[in-house]
Amino acid sequence: MSWKRIIGVLFTAAVAFGTGAAPAHAQSSTATVNYEVQAITLLTLSGSATVTITTGTAGTGLTDVTDSAGVTYAITNNAGADSKKLVGSLDTSMPANTTLSAAVTAPTGGASAGFVALTTSDQDLVTGIDNVAENSIGISFKLHATVAAGIVASDSKTFTMTVLAN
Repeated sequence: MSWKRIIGVLFTAAVAFGTGAAPAHAQSSTATVNYEVQAITLLTLSGSATVTITTGTAGTGLTDVTDSAGVTYAITNNAGADSKKLVGSLDTSMPANTTLSAAVTAPTGGASAGFVALTTSDQDLVTGIDNVAENSIGISFKLHATVAAGIVASDSKTFTMTVLAN
C-alpha cells in the first residue's frame, strides 16, 4: 500500500470515529447573593473653643466674643432626604447673666438655625440633613454676659451634639 493510500485510510477513519477528544461543553451554575445597605449616620466633633470677654463699651455693656475656628465636625448620613437633625446641649447650666450660644454650619442640603443659646436641654441647631458625607464643617461659639454677671472665673462646659431623626 502506498503512503497516500495509508494516509487516506487513516483520515477517513479519524473522520468516521472522531479524534477521541470529548466535546467541550460550558458548565454553569447559579448562586444567590443577598445584599443590603443599612442606615448609617456618623458624627465626630474635633477641637475646642475659647471665648473670653475682655472688653466692653461705656454705657452699653460688655462685648460678646465669638470663636469660629476652634471646633469643626464631620458627618456621614445615608438615611434619606431631610432625615436627620443636629441638636446640642451643655453638661451644666451657665452662670447667671451669661449665655453660651452655638451656630453650627449646616452640611449641604441642611438648614442652620444660626446662633442658638445652649442649655442643658437639647436645642435644634441644624435641620433637614440629607444623604451627605462632609468634614471640617464649622461650629461657632459665642459668649454673652451682662454687667450683672460680675467677674466670672475661667471654667469650661462640655458641649454635646447629637444626630436625631428630623
